[in-house]
Amino acid sequence: LAGRRDEAVIATKWGYTFDEATRQATGEDASPGYLRRAVTDSLRRLGTDRIDLYQLHLADLPVPRAEALIGTLEEMVAEGLIRAYGWSTDRADRAETFGHSAPGATAVQHSLSVLRDAPELLLVCDKYDLVSINRGPLGMGLLTGKYTATSTLPRDDVRGLAPGWLEWFRGGRPAPEWLRRVAAAVGNWAPWGGDTTRR
Repeated sequence: LAGRRDEAVIATKWGYTFDEATRQATGEDASPGYLRRAVTDSLRRLGTDRIDLYQLHLADLPVPRAEALIGTLEEMVAEGLIRAYGWSTDRADRAETFGHSAPGATAVQHSLSVLRDAPELLLVCDKYDLVSINRGPLGMGLLTGKYTATSTLPRDDVRGLAPGWLEWFRGGRPAPEWLRRVAAAVGNWAPWGGDTTRR
């Protein structure tokens, strides 16, 4: 981004601690102190002076602990370190907290696709004029039609590792129940090519 910073919108998250050398998560930290360190480290790694959207990554953080971060987030907006902030959560009550209590909150990142609707979250976004950033709109690739029950993903792909939070894939293969849901959702429609009419 050197020399082209204004051509990009940078959105990133904080909340998990990690070992920078091994790139392994080591835990969680929802303290204002860690928030400050995390944004400073992100700015250094990204080689920029500001982050456009900084998102809380701890989806189930208790509301009082999230509210305790708002003051620090507002300070960072005033200082120009971040332009806006949001919460990455699938819980409408969490999104409502930022919508109601956080002046600089502008977005909620949440799961949304033809496989998973989110009417409560969309209502919160509408009520507080928050941007809905859709996480997993293609089901991590399942909705592209490229993967079948015999597909195997390599271990250097997060879908091949299939950590506990990843429901779409298990053991490097598409989860059978999700393949069935994809088939039911799209029927004979083929968004990846071929006849695009429903039969």
